[in-house]
Amino acid sequence: MLYGRLQVSQPGPGYVHFARELTAEFYDQLTAESRMLVKTGRGEEHRWLKPAGKRNEKLDCTVYALFCVQMLGLHTLSDKLWARLEAGLEPDLFAGGGVPVPNAESDPAPVQTSAQPSAVAAAPPSPAPPPAARPPAVRPIVPNSFIVSDSWSSRL
Repeated sequence: MLYGRLQVSQPGPGYVHFARELTAEFYDQLTAESRMLVKTGRGEEHRWLKPAGKRNEKLDCTVYALFCVQMLGLHTLSDKLWARLEAGLEPDLFAGGGVPVPNAESDPAPVQTSAQPSAVAAAPPSPAPPPAARPPAVRPIVPNSFIVSDSWSSRL
């Protein structure tokens, strides 16, 4: 699945985006395996093989991430839902609900100037302001078990 996506040259469905900061080692590991025809007890079969001593952790992590995207159905989410999810993670700093403003009507607590405790009891603290409103909850994402076959996922 990943190697097919790497063949997509124009941004759009199936296109894989990479950060500019990635090193040559990342791409070497991403393309470490080759599809080879090997003889088995059942005849000849195609297998993905990695040369001895060559690292491929970046490939493994990328394949796992794509698998999770498919299993969770993230590829089916609309741009509108992605925007809503992002808004829930990045609250607006200027929308209020920030640092509470002290209540100007209440008397300040008395300041003790001597080493002896005062006989006058301090006034009880005023109640805390109500918490800021949270963005609406996002519906949970239900895994789509029909997207990836059990035979493929059992080989992980």
